[in-house]
Amino acid sequence: MPWLLDVIFTLAGRVRPYHKYLPWELREHPLPDWRAEDVLALLEATLDGDPSAIRTTFEQVEALCVAFDSQRSQPVLTTIIGDWGDELRLLRR
Repeated sequence: MPWLLDVIFTLAGRVRPYHKYLPWELREHPLPDWRAEDVLALLEATLDGDPSAIRTTFEQVEALCVAFDSQRSQPVLTTIIGDWGDELRLLRR
């Protein structure tokens, strides 16, 4: 979970808060394109092992990575995701 939060906050140009402050941080300083309650619900469901939540989270993070790369002259993140190949088929619908 810390790595997921690192990616989400880094792509928003922010530092990940301590877990204790995560709900407050998301409500008081929302991430672009993420509603606080949606993020918290996805994180909780992901921790519970809900496959649908894991896939939804992956799709949203992958979209953020595509958006990040679209602002660069050379892709960085989508190349890394692509290098995982068939290992990611479980995360895609």
